[in-house]
Amino acid sequence: IQQSLQVRSTLESELRQANVRLQLQLAEIENLHYQLREEAVRDGLTRLFNRRFMEETLEREISRVARDLQPISVVMMDVDLFKAINDNFGHQAGDAVLQTLGTMLLENTRISDIACRYGGDEMLVVMPGATQDVAIARAEEWRVAFSMMEFTFGETKIKTTLSLGVASFPDQAQNPIELLTAAD
Repeated sequence: IQQSLQVRSTLESELRQANVRLQLQLAEIENLHYQLREEAVRDGLTRLFNRRFMEETLEREISRVARDLQPISVVMMDVDLFKAINDNFGHQAGDAVLQTLGTMLLENTRISDIACRYGGDEMLVVMPGATQDVAIARAEEWRVAFSMMEFTFGETKIKTTLSLGVASFPDQAQNPIELLTAAD
């Protein structure tokens, strides 16, 4: 009986240890799954949402605000003289400018806004519920803030600016393509 109790105790201990290992593996798998989901919808350089996510979201948001009879605005922006920055200072310099712009947008948008890297040096902020006047005011805040930033590349300090376009649904567009075209 003593030996049987010892075997049972050993087996129960091994089972508890196996359960702990499985729980740790499950937590790791869940973490990897979260990271994979994030990588599927985020731009790797700027950490903004990517274009594919934005296109899916914009379609859904336009449908929602059309039902609720609310506006939706978009602000499209690109970095002025971006090609010259890449050509004169290298792609690492251009990447630093884009990362800074991405951080600025992540830190200075509403929770409901969707900040995306549209492509290259173009960013887009989808603003559900925002009128064109609200979007223009926010765009101007971003333009001014970015124009005051200084970038250092080697011994050279440079400043650059943003070009911005604002459009609103339903005033200037009836669908996502028209809205993006109007903002561009």
